[in-house]
Amino acid sequence: MKRKETNEEKLNRLVPEDEYSSGRTPGFLWSPEEILAEMQGVPIPIKLNGLKLLLEVGGVDRGWIMDFTSEEVSVHRYDIPGFDSKSINKPSGPPPLNELKYLPWVWYRDRKVYSKIESGKMSDMSAFVTGKIVLSGDSSPWDHLEDIWNEAKEKIKQRKIQMQTNGGGGGMALQVGPDEDDDDDDDEDGMNEEAKIIATFKPEVEPLDPRTREFWKRHFGTDMLVGSYLYLLSSVFYLFLCFQSLSKTLSYPQVSDPSKVAHGTANLFGAVMFALASVYFIKLSYPEITMIMAYRAMTKDPNSMTFTERYFTANEMLIALWMVTGAFVIPIFFVVIYEATVLHEMKHALIDFLSIFVAFPLSGVLNLSVMPDAMRANNGRGSSHVFDRLLAPLLGLKRENANDDRIVFWTKHLGSDMLVGVWIFVFFGILGGVAVVPLVIMNLSSSTMWLTFWSTIPFSVGALLMLRGSYPDTMNKSLIFSDNEPEMEMRKSTETGETTPLLLV
Repeated sequence: MKRKETNEEKLNRLVPEDEYSSGRTPGFLWSPEEILAEMQGVPIPIKLNGLKLLLEVGGVDRGWIMDFTSEEVSVHRYDIPGFDSKSINKPSGPPPLNELKYLPWVWYRDRKVYSKIESGKMSDMSAFVTGKIVLSGDSSPWDHLEDIWNEAKEKIKQRKIQMQTNGGGGGMALQVGPDEDDDDDDDEDGMNEEAKIIATFKPEVEPLDPRTREFWKRHFGTDMLVGSYLYLLSSVFYLFLCFQSLSKTLSYPQVSDPSKVAHGTANLFGAVMFALASVYFIKLSYPEITMIMAYRAMTKDPNSMTFTERYFTANEMLIALWMVTGAFVIPIFFVVIYEATVLHEMKHALIDFLSIFVAFPLSGVLNLSVMPDAMRANNGRGSSHVFDRLLAPLLGLKRENANDDRIVFWTKHLGSDMLVGVWIFVFFGILGGVAVVPLVIMNLSSSTMWLTFWSTIPFSVGALLMLRGSYPDTMNKSLIFSDNEPEMEMRKSTETGETTPLLLV
C-alpha cells in the first residue's frame, strides 16, 4: 500500500531546495508554497468541483495551477513563457497557452504584497486599485476558494505554534514580529499611491491628435467611457426635446394648462441636471479616476468625513448620481407644491408625489452603493442590502449554500447594490428603446419623435455598456479596443517549439 505523503514532503516537492532555503521564504509570514502544499490532496468542496485556477507571483518564474477536477485538490507548477526577472511590467492576463489562457488567474506584484494581503496588513481591494494584484477571467471562483484556503492557513498556523511550543523553531517557527524588510514596505506604502494609480492608468503624454488610435483609445477605450459619452449625447437631445415641448406650450398662453407649463419647466430643469451629471460621468469613467475613487474609499475612514462629504460629495460618482436623483425628484417636488397650494389640483399633486415615491428609491440604490461605507462593505466588494434583505428572501436563497447554482448566478449579477442599481438603469433604458422605435417608424416626419429617439437609444446602449463595465472581470475593459497587447507579448515564447507549460506532478 502506498504511503501517504506528508505535508513536509509535499512542500519539498512543490518548492525546490535550490530556490528556497528549508522549503521556506525567509522573512515572510505567509508564502504561496506552504499554503498550496497544505491544500494538496485534500477533498474538493462541491462549490469548487470542476474548476482550475492559476496563481502567479512577480519575481517567481513558475506559476501554480490549482486543479479541482478530480476527487482531491491537485497543485502543479508551470513555467511562465518569456519570464524576465528584471522586467518591471505587470502582465495583463494568464499565459497565452491554449490550456491556460481562459482560466481564472491572479497575479501578485511580489512576495511582500502576497504576504501582506494574507496577513491582513493590506486589503485585496486596496492592492487591486493600486495595481499590486491583477485579476483575469471570472472572479467568483476566488470567493469559493476562501474557505479551503483559510483552512489550510489555520492548519499551518496551528502546526507552527505546536512546533514553537515544543522547541522546534527553525523555518517552521511562527513569526510574531514584523516581517523582514517591513520598514522598506512601510516607506513604499507611505508614497503617494494616487500618483502610482495615475502613472499606471493614465498615459504620460495626453494624445491630442484625433487622427491617431491613441487619442480615441484614451477617450473611448473602456465601455464605461463610451457609455458615459452616450449618456451625454442622450441628455443633450433630451434637453432639446424638453425645450421644444415647453416652447410649444408657451406659444399659446391663452389655452395653456398651468399644470402642463409647470411640468414642462420641471422637465427642462431636470434635463439640465441630467446633462451636468453626464459630464461628471465622463470624468469619473476615465480609468485613473475610477481607481482613485475606489482607493480613497478603501483607505479613508468614513468616520473622519463630514456629514456632507460622507453622504453627498465623497467621490465624483456620488455627486453625479445625486444630480441624477435630483433631476428626478427636485423639479417634480416643486410641481407638487405648486399644484397643491396654487392650482388646488390635489389629484395631479398626488400622482406626481407617487412618481417621486417610486423614482427616489429606484435611483437611490446607486447613490447608496457608492457612499464610502457601502464601497468598503463585504471586504471591498460593496454593500448588498437589496440582495440580502429583498432578493434573497424573495427567491429563497441563502448565502451559506454557496454550492447552489442559483445563488452563484444571482450573487454574480445582483449580489451588490451597485449591480442592482445599474440593472435598474438597463431595464428602463431597454424599455424606453423598445417603445420608441415603433413610434418613430409610424411618425418619420415628426421632429419630436426623432428627438425622443435620440434621447432614448443612446441611453439604452450606454446603460448596457455601463453594466458591462460594472462587473469586476470587465471593469476598465472595452468591446471596441483590445487589452494592452505589448504587455502580453512579453509573456509569449520566442521559441517556436514552446507551446505548452512544463507541469510538475
